[in-house]
Amino acid sequence: MYVVSKSAVDLRTRVMFTELGHRDITVNSISPGPSNMSMLNHLLEENLDVMEAMFLQSLPMGRIGKQGDISDVVAFLASDDARWVTGPKLRADGGVR
Repeated sequence: MYVVSKSAVDLRTRVMFTELGHRDITVNSISPGPSNMSMLNHLLEENLDVMEAMFLQSLPMGRIGKQGDISDVVAFLASDDARWVTGPKLRADGGVR
């Protein structure tokens, strides 16, 4: 269901920015990468040390997202600095693909 909900957000974003652009309303979505959140912690509960070490080694930046990594992207999109940014899905994921 998680993937389905993310796809729905992407589709809705595309529809909304097309419908609202003529009113100078920007619409964007953010696709966050792994961060220190309960969903990730739940996945790593068993064998936490070994799995976490392996997981972190697979990440381009060598770490999961910290407090502020996602919210700073949201703050940018909400600011006037992003007035010409509309429609894309921004990946705030530290390079994870």
